[in-house]
Amino acid sequence: MCDLPPDKSKTSLNHETTSLNPNAPSLNQNTSPLNQNTSPLNQNTSPLNQNAPSLTHPFEPVYDQNSRLLILGSFPSVKSRELGFYYSHPRNRFWRLIADLRGRRLPDSIDEKRRLLLDSGIALWDVCGECEVTASADASIKRVAVNDLAPIFAAAKIEAVFTNGRTAHELYMKHLFSIWGLNAVYLPSTSPANAAMNYDKLKSIWQNELYKLLDSK
Repeated sequence: MCDLPPDKSKTSLNHETTSLNPNAPSLNQNTSPLNQNTSPLNQNTSPLNQNAPSLTHPFEPVYDQNSRLLILGSFPSVKSRELGFYYSHPRNRFWRLIADLRGRRLPDSIDEKRRLLLDSGIALWDVCGECEVTASADASIKRVAVNDLAPIFAAAKIEAVFTNGRTAHELYMKHLFSIWGLNAVYLPSTSPANAAMNYDKLKSIWQNELYKLLDSK
């Protein structure tokens, strides 16, 4: 996490911001958006927030100098935290989706998953660096401290940001859009909680958004 906005002169963004998110906090305010303690997605009175533990993100981001697109989730699920890597729930469709879009076999080990991402020019992390969360429920997330994206933007020429799920998208636009000036493209969640969307529909939407960057890799 970081307390001060990064020096944009050290990054390689080639995008111009045409309009600012009206809900995004100003960087000229005395309180940085990175230090805000509450998320707009939650109310303290929600039953999901009762006795919710405060957690720190357990994984390092995945990226290298060849990464050109950044995919951000919200915060690792219970199963992912238990198994030690992103999207580790056996019914989460993220790894199947990326493998199918790249024409690769489904990765099994953590090393294979990292290699699939890096070979595809994909950087992966989550918006929340610290938060209170009940189980794996995105709706319960509150008291958010966001991750510092500066190391990724400094090392790689990120051309586009994508968010995996509605919570990740809203948190990015609230806390990070005003810093980076790079709009995030919302992608429907690969989580098994998004059971209303079948795999074929999910794949079609992701492919339509990612195909230009993936196909050129």
